[in-house]
Amino acid sequence: MTTEVARLTRDSTAHDTINTRTVEIYFHKSPGWPDGDQRGIEGLEYQVLSEGSVTQSGRTGNDGKIEMSIRGSESTLQLMFNGTSVAEYRITIRDEEWEASTTIIGIQRRLRSLGYHLGHTGDGMDGIDGNLGEKTDKAILDFQIDKNLTADGKIGTQTRHSLNSAVGGSAGNT
Repeated sequence: MTTEVARLTRDSTAHDTINTRTVEIYFHKSPGWPDGDQRGIEGLEYQVLSEGSVTQSGRTGNDGKIEMSIRGSESTLQLMFNGTSVAEYRITIRDEEWEASTTIIGIQRRLRSLGYHLGHTGDGMDGIDGNLGEKTDKAILDFQIDKNLTADGKIGTQTRHSLNSAVGGSAGNT
């Protein structure tokens, strides 16, 4: 979702426009938490930094959701405790098309977008490096287990289809 905010100052002939995009981020309790219980983490204090300034702040509701406004292509989400940052996440909008799901990097991109940890290798230090390794193998197995697929660590037709469906949108069509 894109939001445009325009401000017209007194006697101005032009507008100042701030383009933002909003992403939903959920903080949940462990996947092992019993089904049926509220999984969202309520009351997390947070703030969003864009271009060095705090642009948003608040607390999560009972669903653990933050509707984070991102200015430009990147903003930083900080989780706070008593006014001090205790965790920081760099949230980046990537407008390029996804690599094909028949490539290792395409599989890694999809797993990473779903929240699976791939390590800190690659250009973005996000584990997307085009190489199969222990972290990617574990992420594939974790995904297969989460989706009740045959947990064999291989990206066969069923796993690829499930992975593409899970990420949805145009990313799922490649």
